[in-house]
Amino acid sequence: MKSGFLKKTDFSKNQIPKTSLLLDKIKKSIYIELILVFPEIRHHRIAHRAKHGNIDNFDRYMAQDTIRSERIESFLVWLAKNYLDAEIIENNDLNDAELAKLIEAAK
Repeated sequence: MKSGFLKKTDFSKNQIPKTSLLLDKIKKSIYIELILVFPEIRHHRIAHRAKHGNIDNFDRYMAQDTIRSERIESFLVWLAKNYLDAEIIENNDLNDAELAKLIEAAK
C-alpha cells in the first residue's frame, strides 16, 4: 500500500458501520484518554530525543514518514473520539505534573 493512502481526514460517522453491542461493551470496560500534540512540537521532541540517544521505535516510525504517520494518527483519534467517547488532552506545553493532573481530572 502506498504512502498517503488516506487523502483526507474529514471522516463522517456514516463511513464506518457501528456494531453497537460490541461498542457499548467496550465503552463500559475501558476508559480512553487521547493526549494530542501539535505535529511541529512532536517533531521537535523526537529530534531532541534522537539527539540525546533516547529515540524509540515509535519515534523512528513517526519521523520516517511524517505525512503517513500524521494521517494514521488523525484517523485513530477520530475513531476514538467518535466511537469510544475518548477524552482529549492537548499536551503542547505541559510538564509531567500538569499532564498528570489533567489526566486524573478527566477520569
